[in-house]
Amino acid sequence: MTEGPYNVPAGAVDGLVLLYTMDSIDGGVVVDQVGNFQGAIDGDPQIVGGPVGTSLRLDGAGDRVVVGDVGITDAVTLSAKVSINTLPSNDRVVLFGLQDEVGSRYNLTVSLETDGSLRLWCTESDGNQSTFNIGEAFQQGDYFTLIIDHQNGRFRMFIDDITVVDHAGPPGGIGGEALDLVIGADITAIRYASMDICQFRVFSRVLADIERQWLKLEGEG
Repeated sequence: MTEGPYNVPAGAVDGLVLLYTMDSIDGGVVVDQVGNFQGAIDGDPQIVGGPVGTSLRLDGAGDRVVVGDVGITDAVTLSAKVSINTLPSNDRVVLFGLQDEVGSRYNLTVSLETDGSLRLWCTESDGNQSTFNIGEAFQQGDYFTLIIDHQNGRFRMFIDDITVVDHAGPPGGIGGEALDLVIGADITAIRYASMDICQFRVFSRVLADIERQWLKLEGEG
């Protein structure tokens, strides 16, 4: 099938377990367009125009979306289109990811540092945590496609379909006890990000190259 000026690759929705188009907030939740993982809203985020329909604007001062457990501990892809509005002034903030509610750890999570760099946090199957800093990855105020994934100990991060992290840990699933999905802050309700975000997806698999290219091209042209 086709959507806009680009072709949607065959199978692109296989394993899609969550889709937030960010155009529907109903009763204090972000509506999941493909399943039942509605996101609970904290704060007062606003719906604004985005590169694909609309985006959710998080103010960096209490806005976040808490999804909870999406039932994935190994093969997973998280993707979104993100625009950073304000850099953090005192400490890092969290863009999105899977976090350990019990241990308050970032298990597969992207944070934004005060110098404008992005950091991927990886908790491996043996409990060790690795982090990878990526500088000069985006222009403030411009949208970019941010994708993180994991399969059998391999953690990766892509920015506009460019591989910026590829880390091979010990084989196994993502480390941690209770993995909750949170957008715009961390599980302990701090480190709030000031950003616009749309087309947030969760897949229960890693994507092929052509599928990541499709996500990057979505809304362009």
